[in-house]
Amino acid sequence: MKNNNSKDSNQTMKNIKECLDLIQKIFFFTLFVLIIFNHDMLIKWALESPFKGILGSEFKAKSRLEELQELKTGRQEIKQSLENVMEARKELEKVATNQQISNTAKEEINQATSTLQNVENRLKNSTEVMKDRIDTITTSSEGIKDKTNKAIVIFGADKTEQAAQDELKRAYQESYSDDLILLLRADYYRPAILFESEEAAKAELEKIQDKLRESSYIRFLDKWCLSYDEPQKKFFQNNTISYDLYKCKD
Repeated sequence: MKNNNSKDSNQTMKNIKECLDLIQKIFFFTLFVLIIFNHDMLIKWALESPFKGILGSEFKAKSRLEELQELKTGRQEIKQSLENVMEARKELEKVATNQQISNTAKEEINQATSTLQNVENRLKNSTEVMKDRIDTITTSSEGIKDKTNKAIVIFGADKTEQAAQDELKRAYQESYSDDLILLLRADYYRPAILFESEEAAKAELEKIQDKLRESSYIRFLDKWCLSYDEPQKKFFQNNTISYDLYKCKD
């Protein structure tokens, strides 16, 4: 009987040690993230004044397309950090349900979970700020092609929006995260990826056919969807995946 109690005690101590080690790792990660994203002025400088140096020296203005690409890359990295933080928070919540953990350890876990939740909110806000900037650049006439030249690669047709979201999720997992759209036409929701030109769409078509759907095909947005209202911004998968919903009237 004593041996069993000793084993249980050792296992409990092991669980607590693992939990505290996890909290320590998350603390340093959280501190790192907060240093990067806590300063609102830093974000404002990065997004609203991309052509100025740290000491006020002005550099040659980048083209809008270069800025757009950098914003998309940075936003993708932030979204990856968001996914990591969410996963860490979920793991902590699981650990907190362990009945063998002391109240003190549970209190530390709850504090760490609360901190991670705050980090999640900040990361989500940062992705939205960057998305707004991306949208502003994309719709600007300076350095960006008119939307009539934009091409789309359609890779499905579903009767419900939820089914189409499942296909968009697959595209998101294949790194097509910033240009996902959904087109409602003739009672079908068609998941698609938006490109700046037909050439850009053609360059990705084979990869999309290989990873998403072999029958994927290219169309011009304004020719295939002749008339539509302003697209509606929508989110799913705990607000980590976004897309524009086009309701075609033709």
